[in-house]
Amino acid sequence: MNKEKEAQKLLKLKQQLLKQHQRLSNVNQKMSEVINKEQEK
Repeated sequence: MNKEKEAQKLLKLKQQLLKQHQRLSNVNQKMSEVINKEQEK
């Protein structure tokens, strides 16, 4: 029973981290696009 709860908690944490990672990836991509545009000038 306890291990089950622990597993659920870890799974939630993992999902949160994945979401944050996705957000960071999106931000990095946007930054790269902006930098590329600046360099083209």
